[in-house]
Amino acid sequence: MSKPLMALALWAAGAWHGARALDLQSAVDAAASRDPALLAGEHALNASRESRTQAVAAMLPTVNLVGAPSRLHGEVAFFGDAPVGRAYPSQSWAAKLSQPLLHAEHWVGVSRAGTAIAQTELKHDMARRDTVVNTVQAYFDVLMAYDDMLVAQDQCALSKEKLSVAEGGLRLGSVTLSERADAQLALTRNMMQRDRAGAVLEDKRARLESMVQSPVERIAKLDLERDVNALAPVESMAPEAPAGVAPEVRIKQLGLALARHDVRLQRAANLPTVDLTVSKGRYTEGGNIDLPLSASTSSRSTVIGLQINVPIVNGGASMSRMRQSAELALQADAELDVATIEARRARQSSVSGLRLELQLLTQIRAALALADAVWRNERDALRLGRKIDADVMAAQFAVRALHRDLNRSYYTAALHAIKLRSQDGAADLDLIATVTRWIGHNGGVYPCAFEG
Repeated sequence: MSKPLMALALWAAGAWHGARALDLQSAVDAAASRDPALLAGEHALNASRESRTQAVAAMLPTVNLVGAPSRLHGEVAFFGDAPVGRAYPSQSWAAKLSQPLLHAEHWVGVSRAGTAIAQTELKHDMARRDTVVNTVQAYFDVLMAYDDMLVAQDQCALSKEKLSVAEGGLRLGSVTLSERADAQLALTRNMMQRDRAGAVLEDKRARLESMVQSPVERIAKLDLERDVNALAPVESMAPEAPAGVAPEVRIKQLGLALARHDVRLQRAANLPTVDLTVSKGRYTEGGNIDLPLSASTSSRSTVIGLQINVPIVNGGASMSRMRQSAELALQADAELDVATIEARRARQSSVSGLRLELQLLTQIRAALALADAVWRNERDALRLGRKIDADVMAAQFAVRALHRDLNRSYYTAALHAIKLRSQDGAADLDLIATVTRWIGHNGGVYPCAFEG
């Protein structure tokens, strides 16, 4: 037995009924709390926040204690006498204070650090929203793949029934060998589609498990077969507020602000700087090796002064960095335009997709009512002997396929609505909670026990 068929057998047996079903809210919470990329982003955000402290520290005074103890050894000869070994110790200690008074790049650095922190925070928030959207996508992918698997199973059952009818007709002479071969070919093709659907389901389930980082044994599903007309108005899922600034655009806006800060930073680096310096120290020397007679000396000093630095020529590196930062600012401006266009296109795609799914929901509900009526008529005709089992199964298959399409439309509409909230930079957890409750009130459970 192939792997997809083994998985299907486990589902049909209802394995793991004691396990709690994974719902959409639980999947999102698990993915958001266990995503290693989000954990890395949290550390990156904490590291970024330290840049402001470092920028402010550059404007504050620094105090250093500098010491230089030493001992001089040597031999000297005076007035033609024999060389004599002499050694003198010396040491100096000084406390030095430096207070920047005029450093334009320090002020620009503080402002730049604040912008960089804001950009990192926004990137972290956007990464969290992406994790939420990707988890919702993975969750719905499993449900849609499961629905496809059930439809493929029904298609195989219908093909087997048609093949059985063809074989009976062949014995009676009402069906040709060619028609019987066509029925066999249709069954083979449908079995291949069923196996392919099983493989797709395995892949979708594995992806969801990798995101929530735990086995998915049972999963909550939508079940509109119980009451199609009870479908919640998905129009309420669409955001009422006008489009805001997409997070991707805001990130590029902050990137442009950073590039402009860099331009000002390079210009400020070429301006004169002034520092206040205060040094207080003590110097002790044991003697002078060059003098026949010498005594130790000790001195104390306090020096207060201004240190002025005026850049003049540095080989053209400063001008090159200024031109480079200007070009990078122009690049950031162009990237902002690209992000704005892409965000507008993505939002329009989500809006169009949501409107399309709303129309499809209405059309599928109408088609489902007709298909259900046909199925009931076929069953009545079967009791009267006017139809065969294959006709009833075909009508029932049409109903099952439309239920699959109805669920898929709802999942897709909900995903488009969540993406719209995310693209507008709004919180989408309330909408996810609403979808979770709706599935809980109008759904069931798919057993998802798999054998590796």
